[in-house]
Amino acid sequence: MKKIISPIVAVLILAAGIGAYPETQTEIQELPLGISNPLEENIDILPDVLQDLGLSEKNGVAGFVVDAVARKNAEICADEDDSAVKYNFSELAQLMDAVVGKGKTNLWIVIGPVSSCKFIDGKLRQDGKTYLPDGPVSRQAYREYLTKLVRHAATYGRTLSGNPHWHVIRWNLFNEVLSEWNQTFGKENAAAKYAEFVLDSAKILRQLSPKSKIVLGGLGSGTDLQEGSPNAAFYIKIFGHLRTADPGYIPFDFFESHWFSAYTNYARNQKGLEVVKEIQDFLRRQGHGDKQVIIRAGATYTGMDIDEPKGLMNNLQSESQQAEFLLKRFIYNFAQGAQAIPWSLIVEHKKYHGDAHKIFCFTGLIYNGHPTFKKCDPQRQQPCPDPGYGVKKLSYYAFKFLIEKARGADFGNIESINTAAPNVHLYKLKRKSGPLYVAWWDYFQDAGTQKTVSLLLADIKTADVRVTDALPEFDGDFQTRTNRLDETDYPHFFPSRTLPVTDGRITLTLDDAPVFMEEE
Repeated sequence: MKKIISPIVAVLILAAGIGAYPETQTEIQELPLGISNPLEENIDILPDVLQDLGLSEKNGVAGFVVDAVARKNAEICADEDDSAVKYNFSELAQLMDAVVGKGKTNLWIVIGPVSSCKFIDGKLRQDGKTYLPDGPVSRQAYREYLTKLVRHAATYGRTLSGNPHWHVIRWNLFNEVLSEWNQTFGKENAAAKYAEFVLDSAKILRQLSPKSKIVLGGLGSGTDLQEGSPNAAFYIKIFGHLRTADPGYIPFDFFESHWFSAYTNYARNQKGLEVVKEIQDFLRRQGHGDKQVIIRAGATYTGMDIDEPKGLMNNLQSESQQAEFLLKRFIYNFAQGAQAIPWSLIVEHKKYHGDAHKIFCFTGLIYNGHPTFKKCDPQRQQPCPDPGYGVKKLSYYAFKFLIEKARGADFGNIESINTAAPNVHLYKLKRKSGPLYVAWWDYFQDAGTQKTVSLLLADIKTADVRVTDALPEFDGDFQTRTNRLDETDYPHFFPSRTLPVTDGRITLTLDDAPVFMEEE
């Protein structure tokens, strides 16, 4: 499914911290966990949420946030032929104040090239009022805009952080580009025109922001790169145009994708394809096997809404199931080779493009307070009423707990361990404090409510192992206005027990909750 990035501001990747950046600091180590698209209605609470989740900088490590910078909101066309242009980066400044200044984060910006100015030869988009760069005049105008944006972000970021080496971590070359360029330029010209945009952008970014990485705009939910598919054909043409235009020049470092799905599809998109493996295989076939994969956005929903326009929320999903998806999605896809993964988003949208029933209004980590009592039909929508604005879902606490447990782990080398038990997954994360094992049972693919297994934890050196549920303990599908977790009890609502280790093995009974296992 297509998730259009909000035009309000920039795609951020937050690398957090509470105090000012040390003057001598050159790099913040990136915790590859983050938040995408959080800023539409939540900029005031964003710094506090980042700090509470553990995404703010701590001991030189920080997470990330991703959102988009809209050119059309910064660019002011001053006369009829658009020859005199002024720029107002107040939205970007507001964003950076919250993220870099108060949130103490790294920043990842998704570049929006859409302009309200034609610049003589810009290409009119499907909305009939905005343009993409096309001819030499509009392409030069875009290059001038991007130059201003990059310089402004660098200067302001260094001022806010107090770090003369601060830089945007990644620049994303727009969002779900196949549909956008096809609609604007037609299928025959789309790939060539996107390749022009990539080269125009990359040459500026490589020069003005050399420490930043460049992300090629990738795939939305339900898309694939199978041989003969429209997506595969589009990117094969792009790679061909890039090689022809400037042989040997490398205009991108990462390829990104995102997908929103049901809680059972933490590994696969709507077409049943393993996203990370799909992209890796495709890039290798095209001679870009050195490029890495990022999952830039995605989530699953809580509740049920049969008025969701595409029927994507007909099946009820509990808060626990959303939290379960969150944990599995992160661990599984990092183990497959994904380099960074955010969650979309913090507080639920009240409306998405004017519609309160779209799935993106239900994927947040925090409830938005809507619908209120007598404003919903419990036969058509759950929870009804909403538990209340600001109530943190079980997924919020599960995310916070994962970040706490995995801080300092090597996400680039997560080991997948064969359990020999059907539908039981086991992973090992290396940490300086000792190994962290994560296990779960995909009960929805099996029979029964519990499964007892023997797991080999070869790197556990103690006589006992501490096993802790990765989901909060809560009785019910949803919290309510009178029955909810007490935030001050964190982390005590994560059940824990001690099990003996015999010859490196433990005998463990799994239910629907994934578990963390570490030395006692």
